[in-house]
Amino acid sequence: MHRLALCVLVCAAAGCLDWGSLYGQAASDAAPDTPALIDGCSDGTREGLASFPTIAACAGAWTVAGVVADIAPACARAAGNTGTNAAGTGCNTADLCSDGWHVCRSRDEIASHDGATACPQLASRSTEIYLTRQRGDRTTMQCAVGTSAMTDDAYGCGGLGIAVTTCGALDNKLALANNCPDPWHCGTNETEEGAVVTKSNAATGGGVLCCKN
Repeated sequence: MHRLALCVLVCAAAGCLDWGSLYGQAASDAAPDTPALIDGCSDGTREGLASFPTIAACAGAWTVAGVVADIAPACARAAGNTGTNAAGTGCNTADLCSDGWHVCRSRDEIASHDGATACPQLASRSTEIYLTRQRGDRTTMQCAVGTSAMTDDAYGCGGLGIAVTTCGALDNKLALANNCPDPWHCGTNETEEGAVVTKSNAATGGGVLCCKN
């Protein structure tokens, strides 16, 4: 009997038939498992929205005031609750996002990153909020529409803060007059929370939403 045929019969009888080898494909050529999504947050760990490819909830602290201004990272993205600079000293909100990502800018950008599905997954976290760069309008007490320089309140997704219903998928905000609890700090002026907000503890309270570039 031909040697190859004999080997096939013997191996089949033993339950070890390698169909891949019979068709010229080594076992190592099989498609690998899809890796877990760990990008999005600068410290390599997501605190929410693990299954979403272009939006991530990233916990952390920062000492450089504000969230609404679209600025470059200040501490080489070393922030984050498991980052090398977990205290966020000298860091701003951009330092919580990994390279190739940024703090989500507005309700419209959140919508384009499947925010209508993503944000409800954070709604049950009553002690956390993940902020965006969305600006607030002091005259309407809602999120600003279009180009605006106003900085009232700080808008995001989560269960902490004041509920909002007219800002797309963004469902909560931090406001000095109502709810800006430790470790969040919203300054002393009720019209500029978005421009001055900081967070002093990376382990609790949430952080920011990061969107893929």
